[in-house]
Amino acid sequence: MPCSPRILLPVFGSKNTLLKAYEDSGRSMRATGKALGTSEKTIMRRMRQYGIEWDKKVFYPCNDNYFDELNERSLYWLGFLATDGCVTKHNYTYEIKLGLALKDLNHLQIFKENIASQSPIHEKIIRKKCGENGFLKDKYYSCQITISSEKIFNRLAEFNIVPNKTHIYRLPDKLKNHPDIRHFIRGCLDGDGWWREHKNNGKNYTTEIRVGMCGTPIFVKEMFDLIKDECCIESGTYYIRKSGKTADFEFCAR
Repeated sequence: MPCSPRILLPVFGSKNTLLKAYEDSGRSMRATGKALGTSEKTIMRRMRQYGIEWDKKVFYPCNDNYFDELNERSLYWLGFLATDGCVTKHNYTYEIKLGLALKDLNHLQIFKENIASQSPIHEKIIRKKCGENGFLKDKYYSCQITISSEKIFNRLAEFNIVPNKTHIYRLPDKLKNHPDIRHFIRGCLDGDGWWREHKNNGKNYTTEIRVGMCGTPIFVKEMFDLIKDECCIESGTYYIRKSGKTADFEFCAR
């Protein structure tokens, strides 16, 4: 009786190539599949073939009630997650992800400690095509933590931090008149903002300090107006970028 033909897995490299992609992707099966142009299931089959063990899904505990009380720290992290965080839902799992450049690893460790999470922080390499979409390098070193908590996921939604918020985020109504909103603003500025020195015509005596932020047009305009009002600032610039999907504001002073 003839043998059934063997089903060959897609060829995308050697065992060492697979291991390197797995480590560079933060030991995530889904991210490894994406990096190698195949599916998560195919990666699992190939790892079994090579006899490679991989991380099984583990849920690490954290303080699920952390955002129930709005104080200096929780408001700061709400602002940071609103601008630099990501929330996702997969079937019955709820994830809150925060990824930063590797040089900001200490900041991620502070977040981990504040929220009392036992989740590991993974370091990984993000590969980009230099010169496209404004990328200056072909790879970036980053770190990321993933929090699994349905309660925090639902609590963040009350502050408009929802899946695919990139082009729809706006200032939460429940924070507009909050007496400690400055901590939320500080988190937003640390997440998607900047401060820098600017020298007009290269002359030291005209050095300015500039503070700004980017984001959705509606959110950036709300923050721009709020900061001008709270800080009694008469100047400042606000403009929508050519794409129409993002905007910037900037304040400057000598």
